[in-house]
Amino acid sequence: MLPPKQDDLAARMDPSKQRARGFNTGKGAKGPNSKEEDDSAWYETPEQKQRRLQEEMMGSAKPASMAAPEAAKPKKSAKEEAEEQKRKQQIEKSRGPSLVEQHKKSKGASAEEDDPSKRAFDREKDMASGGGISGAQKAEMLKKAGGFSSRFAGGSYL
Repeated sequence: MLPPKQDDLAARMDPSKQRARGFNTGKGAKGPNSKEEDDSAWYETPEQKQRRLQEEMMGSAKPASMAAPEAAKPKKSAKEEAEEQKRKQQIEKSRGPSLVEQHKKSKGASAEEDDPSKRAFDREKDMASGGGISGAQKAEMLKKAGGFSSRFAGGSYL
């Protein structure tokens, strides 16, 4: 086994021309936290912390835990809310019924045309009748069942 030669890739790379590599910069990387949470406690100096605590004790500043998260978000004016409502109504008018509504309508129409002979057995649908078979229907079913004996006659297979 020979030692590596000087002209391999590591020897040719100039360290000053390498690009900086980012950390956790892919698609799944999370951005900075929203401003709802005050995370200044992580990087404030002890002097800043003491000053902040004194201000909270004197009442000149609200505690960080009591800060209202709504204050960070600008409130919409009545005019902006009215415009937004108007825009939503226009969108609803221009759009047709949703795909779910269309599907429910088409299924509702076909449910009335449900023929048990054209589908597989469904216990919920087929047993919902409660066994209300009239005498004539019972006699007809027995007559049909009587014809099965000719189809399934015993035979000698040996």
